[in-house]
Amino acid sequence: MSIAAGPDCWRRSSSGSRRRDTDAAQFPCKVNLDLTAKERSMTELYVFPPSPRAFKVMALANHLGIEPTLHMLDLIKGEQKSPQYAALNPNMRMPTLKDGDYVLWESNAILQYLAAKRPQSGLLPTDEKARLDVTRWQFWDLAHWDPTCAVFIFENVVKSVVLKSGEPDPAAIAKATESFHRIAKVLDGQLKGKQ
Repeated sequence: MSIAAGPDCWRRSSSGSRRRDTDAAQFPCKVNLDLTAKERSMTELYVFPPSPRAFKVMALANHLGIEPTLHMLDLIKGEQKSPQYAALNPNMRMPTLKDGDYVLWESNAILQYLAAKRPQSGLLPTDEKARLDVTRWQFWDLAHWDPTCAVFIFENVVKSVVLKSGEPDPAAIAKATESFHRIAKVLDGQLKGKQ
């Protein structure tokens, strides 16, 4: 695996030798993993790793043995607003998956797409009710879990460390903590007795 930034990005070829990545200027930072030639040319993920949305997509790809070329976007620098990226994702957010000519954005849609590529994993059931249960929990994640956890990330990391725009807001943290405990009980109840 090679990690690099800017025009000096390198890509590890299938033979293991390093070569300069000539399209590095388009997307300033990449991580390239050893893949089959077909997968290397087909599957790409555009991500901002501090984001839980990026982490969950990368984690599932890793779990399923899908090793896409990762394009790291620096949202703090506004790289998601480049014309090249906006052409892939008009929302100018991430993650975005590109698989050949097919482009898909929205993290939970990407999760379902990746799981469908490996049906033997059983992560996306074929039974309609079981599949809808997966979708329900993905909706729950976006409506309840993600917004609550985002407050902690914003206040403790983005605001105070990355942006250096002030200390965490105790009132926002207290409200998010109350919400977290309430919604965590819902998740705990669902997971109780399961492995």
